[in-house]
Order: sequence, then C-alpha cells, then structure tokens
Amino acid sequence: MPVFFADDPRHWRHRAAEARAVADDINDPQSKRDMEEVARTHDRMAERAEARLAKRLSRNSDRDAT
Repeated sequence: MPVFFADDPRHWRHRAAEARAVADDINDPQSKRDMEEVARTHDRMAERAEARLAKRLSRNSDRDAT
C-alpha cells in the first residue's frame, strides 16, 4: 500500500483521466495538445509509482523470506 500519494499509481491514473476529460472540452488546438501532454505526464508518473511500489513489495518479500 502506498505511503505517500505520489507513490500511489491510482492517484496519477486518476489525474491523467481528469486531464483527458478537460482536454476533450478544449477547442483551441494548442491548449488541447498541452492538456493531453499533462495527461501523458501523469501516466508516466503512474508508471514510476508502480515501479517504486513493485520495488518496495519485492524488498518486503525478500525480507520476509529471510
């Protein structure tokens, strides 16, 4: 379980979905692209959080095995 919201992939996936919803309502092409980039950035943050979480779980699993 994530300790800090930045380590929670669900937080970042939710933020990405929110950014995409906003982008859907934007008519200005550059602003729409910018908001879509925000969503992609949040997706990358989710991937990094998933990697940190997997690493933490692996360390805990290794510790429990000893």
